[in-house]
Amino acid sequence: MRVISIVNQKGGVGKTATAVNLAYSLSSRNYKVCLIDFDPQANCTKHFGFRSVSRMPTIYDFLMFPEKKGSSSLKDVAISKYGITLIPADESLASARSEHAASKKVLRNTLKNCEELNEYDYVIVDSAPQPGFLTDNALIAGDNVLIPMQCKYLSVEGLASTMESLKSLKENLSGINTEIMGILPTFYDSRRNDDNDSLDKIKRFFYKMTLDPIRENTAVSLASKRHVPIQMYESDSYAAKDYERLGDFVENRLS
Repeated sequence: MRVISIVNQKGGVGKTATAVNLAYSLSSRNYKVCLIDFDPQANCTKHFGFRSVSRMPTIYDFLMFPEKKGSSSLKDVAISKYGITLIPADESLASARSEHAASKKVLRNTLKNCEELNEYDYVIVDSAPQPGFLTDNALIAGDNVLIPMQCKYLSVEGLASTMESLKSLKENLSGINTEIMGILPTFYDSRRNDDNDSLDKIKRFFYKMTLDPIRENTAVSLASKRHVPIQMYESDSYAAKDYERLGDFVENRLS
């Protein structure tokens, strides 16, 4: 089981699109993939067409805090769609900060101790868009972090903040070997000077970690509205090809 956390402390950088479309890319190659929505906004859950309803089991109830329901079975919370196992979220996850504020390893320990997850090739974690308890837990959930970031000048600040948080967690917690597997530029348009300047800057400072960009494409948001991965909605689009290339990278890097 290889855990990949999709993290950036800045919102609007394409974390959910990356999590969903990477999960589908790997699943379509016959890998068994579990996608965990670790954001109270539940954008991954909504992307698949599910809305929070009363008594719906989520990551909060069954994976992070099994004692509340008396069960930690993956099958009790999992939803299967498009060949992906989704662990949904809802707004109740926001209360995790007050209940377990002292622990940065809640998610990491839960994933490690869940025997059912050993059946999966990849576990992908979509994280919340702000610093704090949830993002810290997502950052060190496994050994690999992928950081999407817009090709915009101000997005570099979110990148720096995320990298600093990971460094601090590794310095202050034992047994953390998490590494940044790649920085993924998103919403890239080669016709915009700002995009090109920002991409050049990212490559200059993080050359070995910078991946090929995901090109801006309206098909991504349209696919989300139709609750499908981009590859199912418009397989010939720029974004679909770019996310398949990301799947190639992950497969080659972690296989």
